[in-house]
Amino acid sequence: MKAAVFAAGYGRRLYPLTSSRPKHLLPLAGTPLLLRVLEALRSAGVQELGVTVGYMADRVADLISRFGATPIFQRQIAGTGQALKESKPFLMGEDRFFVVYGDVTVTAGQLIKLYRYVEENDLDGALIAVKRRGEGLYGVVRTKDGLLASIAEKSSEPGPVNSGIYILPRDILDIVEGLEKSPRGEYELTDGVNTLASKGFRIGVIVDEGSWWFDIGRPADYYAANLYYIMRDLGGRLHLDRMVEMGDDVMFRGPVIVGRGARIGGGCVLEGPLVVGEESVIGSRVHISRSVLMEQVSISSGCRIRDSVISERTVVGEGVEVSGDDPPCLVTGPGAKVPSYLKITKPTII
Repeated sequence: MKAAVFAAGYGRRLYPLTSSRPKHLLPLAGTPLLLRVLEALRSAGVQELGVTVGYMADRVADLISRFGATPIFQRQIAGTGQALKESKPFLMGEDRFFVVYGDVTVTAGQLIKLYRYVEENDLDGALIAVKRRGEGLYGVVRTKDGLLASIAEKSSEPGPVNSGIYILPRDILDIVEGLEKSPRGEYELTDGVNTLASKGFRIGVIVDEGSWWFDIGRPADYYAANLYYIMRDLGGRLHLDRMVEMGDDVMFRGPVIVGRGARIGGGCVLEGPLVVGEESVIGSRVHISRSVLMEQVSISSGCRIRDSVISERTVVGEGVEVSGDDPPCLVTGPGAKVPSYLKITKPTII
């Protein structure tokens, strides 16, 4: 069985995190999000992987080619229906195939469960729905007699929401050819899946509590997903990569990942869940907790930072204090400069 993974989008709602890289390459607990999706599919037994690429296509294509996946260069970035339409040459000849949105989290166990559910119940296809409130952000899944009735896109009605993880029959490839644009101006795969259901195709629905599922659409989603997967991957352990340098009296609490070549000054307290990216430099007497530091971040001495997402090459001046009750408290773009002795107590983007 093949899989198509959608990774062509711009990630505008994640700005400024996506100003210098596609959202699908943002690190999640130290590993690019898209690579986690591909690893889950491969671990579930899917050997042929096709990935749509668009925004910063060369960077995404380079990563997936090294993984052995096939880049599908998307000519028009216009929604998930368009992504599947342009994946048609890759998927031709398959009776059924996986479709996974490249900006959601998934595990091999969930993919295996979905495959077995289709096989054991002789279904045409299936999807995973997770227990979330729609709140106008997701497609709400409606069922009848255990099968899909419809998906209400961006609905605020109660009910489990579409995870963006499917097994679909080949008939969907012809259906998406005839899709019309939605009110959002995009071709929606969910319209095609609704057509399958209305035509009598048996599309099953697995409803899962979904603690493992995150839709990485906004900085708050990215922050929450990192904390969850740091804890899931490490438990309470510390992971130090190669060539990490540390001063005296450095203290680690809880799950912490420190990337290759990072330098940590004396007297620091690093409290997890926390990632310190490759080649980052942390000055002396710094206290950082529940945060994501990407590559080559510089934190000057005497800072106290919590609940933040700090992009690559950000420079934080001395004595900066970040705290608050509505995380992430601080989000920086690539190469941002945070002035010395700044005190941040409410959500701030720099």
